[in-house]
Amino acid sequence: MMFSYSIVDSNVGFHGYVSTVTVVPEEVGCRIEWSYEVEPVEGWKLEDLDGFIGSGLEVMARRMEAALQALINHHYNKGIAQMAFMSLAKKIKKVF
Repeated sequence: MMFSYSIVDSNVGFHGYVSTVTVVPEEVGCRIEWSYEVEPVEGWKLEDLDGFIGSGLEVMARRMEAALQALINHHYNKGIAQMAFMSLAKKIKKVF
């Protein structure tokens, strides 16, 4: 799966910013590749730009990981509740 987006206006001077996100399946899970192209920003060194964008990507990665973990926990807890209900239903059935 792949998608791209662009920033058409920004308060930090980006012009011509286009980013592509690719989800690459792996044997266990997946890998997310994030690349970008941007016209040089006046007064910024390449290392500064990479650091700025990299820190933003790290925040997004942590948020995605937290959202996925919450989803996993929800389904895990839902599964435990369903198993407990089924176990209780079997016990009630045996009584009657």
